[in-house]
Amino acid sequence: MLLKFRKILIILITFQIFIGISCREYFSEGNAINDINYLQDMVIAFVSPGSGPSDGGTEVTIQGIGFNSNTQVFFGNRNALVKKVTNDQLKVVLPSIQLDSLWTLVNVAVKNNISGSSDTARNAFRYYNSKIDTLYITRINPTLGPNEGGITVKISGFGFRPDTKVFFGELDVAEITSVSPFELKVIAPSTTGNNSNLNDALVDVKVLNSLSGKQYVLHNAFQYGVTP
Repeated sequence: MLLKFRKILIILITFQIFIGISCREYFSEGNAINDINYLQDMVIAFVSPGSGPSDGGTEVTIQGIGFNSNTQVFFGNRNALVKKVTNDQLKVVLPSIQLDSLWTLVNVAVKNNISGSSDTARNAFRYYNSKIDTLYITRINPTLGPNEGGITVKISGFGFRPDTKVFFGELDVAEITSVSPFELKVIAPSTTGNNSNLNDALVDVKVLNSLSGKQYVLHNAFQYGVTP
């Protein structure tokens, strides 16, 4: 009976050693990590930037979890080229689309054909028509501020570019902190000192694309002399 027990014990120990060696080899080759990624459900957290030209070609980053080398990415129904992939990030090349309107929203989807895992971020990306050259302002927020300036003003609209200049009345905005085709964030200039004639004034806000010369003016858009 004792001899039989010892034989069983030797078999169990041998099996344990074999499993241990196999697991070490498996983990050292990175297989387990890849398999974990394949088994994870994919989730999109956010897409950056959130807009791009209809002729494509720009780089877009997708943050989330569960991505791997088998992940496919779609903007609407267009397949995007995946340049780089980690478990929590994808870098892709934006595909081109045919766009007749000024802009359109599309879903961003990820899919793994092996595991069947997928996720869709609805209306997560806005294409703008890169063939239409237009410029306009739809909204300014806030619409009032102190004579000393210095507050951040968000200008919404379309057609803004890196070369866009902004004017509050006759004052050139020196600091533009953020630019996208649909939004500008600027620091309101001061009316004090040499510009004291604009103290408490209601001024136009103008945007100018310096390379094309195209401009748009929103009249009586910003009130100086009031603290928001």
